[in-house]
Amino acid sequence: MLPAARIRQAAAALRAVDRLDKLCLIAFLLAQGWAAASVVLVPILIESHPVALEVLTAGVPSMVGAGAFVHAGRADLVSSMCAPLLFWPLIDLASWWLGVRFGPRVVSRLVVHRPRIRQFEIRAEGVLDRRGLWAVALAPYVPVPTAVIYAAAGWRRISLARFVFAYVAGMVTRCAIAVALGYAYQSSAVRASRAAGRVGVRVLLGLLILALTAWLIHNGLRWLRPAARGFDRAKESALGTDGCDVGPEREQM
Repeated sequence: MLPAARIRQAAAALRAVDRLDKLCLIAFLLAQGWAAASVVLVPILIESHPVALEVLTAGVPSMVGAGAFVHAGRADLVSSMCAPLLFWPLIDLASWWLGVRFGPRVVSRLVVHRPRIRQFEIRAEGVLDRRGLWAVALAPYVPVPTAVIYAAAGWRRISLARFVFAYVAGMVTRCAIAVALGYAYQSSAVRASRAAGRVGVRVLLGLLILALTAWLIHNGLRWLRPAARGFDRAKESALGTDGCDVGPEREQM
């Protein structure tokens, strides 16, 4: 292959990688926004379309509702188990890829002149190097955003095959436990899931109100500062004008 052709091939490969990075980042951001907004769908669909809710949210309440539908004969067990794996694994793979591509760069910027973060990074490196597969498999069960754990797995260069194996194991076990709970407790489990969904909606609305209030206060203060400065300048100029007017009158007196 000619050098010019190799250069063109390398440039095309770089453009493709950059395009893939952008697509992964956009998909990741949209998915995180959708994950927060989809809490509203839980009280609406939990009693009528829990399998569809599994596809949309892949949350535990939807899996519990699907288990109750399996017990009532209104849903299939295989579809209830596979529904959460139709859409969200692609987003989680995007999180892993972003960790592979940008993890070292982001971490190196975070630890600059921050010894505590540097110590935390060293501990995290040790844990992920020793127990990275367990961290990915147990990500759905720990009170940490799963996207952070999956991105950290990419940061520590856990291979794609090992990541997929641990990810599928964790998701399948979580789905099996949630569906089994819904199958065993049926209507009471669905009521509990609906109540949890309502609590989530209220929490989301409260966070939105707090964020909006903080934004209004911040922007209000930013808008008031120039007005206050303009008022102070006008006051100073008025006082200076008064002083200039009074001076000649005193001289005449």
